[in-house]
Amino acid sequence: MLFVTDDRVVGVDGSGTPIWESGRADAPLYALTPLEDQLYASTATGALVRTDLTHPASWVTLHRAVAPFESIQARRWDDLVELVIPAGSDGVVGVYAAEGFVARLLECPYALRRAWATDDLLVALTEQRDALVVLTGEQPERRGLLVPLARLYGHSIQDATIVLAPPVSMEGPRA
Repeated sequence: MLFVTDDRVVGVDGSGTPIWESGRADAPLYALTPLEDQLYASTATGALVRTDLTHPASWVTLHRAVAPFESIQARRWDDLVELVIPAGSDGVVGVYAAEGFVARLLECPYALRRAWATDDLLVALTEQRDALVVLTGEQPERRGLLVPLARLYGHSIQDATIVLAPPVSMEGPRA
């Protein structure tokens, strides 16, 4: 298990014994996500950073956003690594660090704080935690649909996930 403690990441086994520790980052760390032998994190200063899980060393800065962000989705497309991150009022972007470029994946007039992605679906949480912005592969111009869940349910949204299978009915099993 890996967890963040201020500006570093610690790995522990099932009994809580420390077995891995990263170097210190230049700011407190937020979101974490592994992909193969790399560990990606966001910082309190809005940086997207990476360290190696097999030989932890210092953190390498891959991208600097205008503000801190709360999620990273790491995906591999053949030989291309894509890091999907929310970009505040710039929507959601894909960072391709090895290639040295950033692409806007979702344009949105609302500031975004978290994002989740699959092959043909992108979902983002607004900064106010009042709505999700949903973009399917079929929608034109990379503009998502605003789903005002807080207004519908009367509570703010704390987190979300994309489920690839239909959920079990809330009514219970059928006879």
